[in-house]
Amino acid sequence: MLQGLGSMITVEVKIPPSADLARVESLVKKTCKARGLEMTVKTSLVSYPGSTHRHFKKGTERGTIELTFWKGGRRLWISVHSNRASSWTTVEMRELKSDLEERL
Repeated sequence: MLQGLGSMITVEVKIPPSADLARVESLVKKTCKARGLEMTVKTSLVSYPGSTHRHFKKGTERGTIELTFWKGGRRLWISVHSNRASSWTTVEMRELKSDLEERL
């Protein structure tokens, strides 16, 4: 499901109850790399203690996808800010969500 949060679109990635949370970080990196996405930022979000927040770009194309994993809240989501959206980001959000859910 796509959810608009002000000037941001967010897609929740479903984490099955049986998923090994220790594998999520590695899975995110491998899946994004396999899809041709390059990580440009890795940090955490203050509002989600212990989270890992990454920015990904696709070559030299305009646009950025953000991926956040919050182990403590058992959440994984993909976001795109309106000022970082482009033609590839909308399609990639859906396909990346699908890939991650298959692998989890």
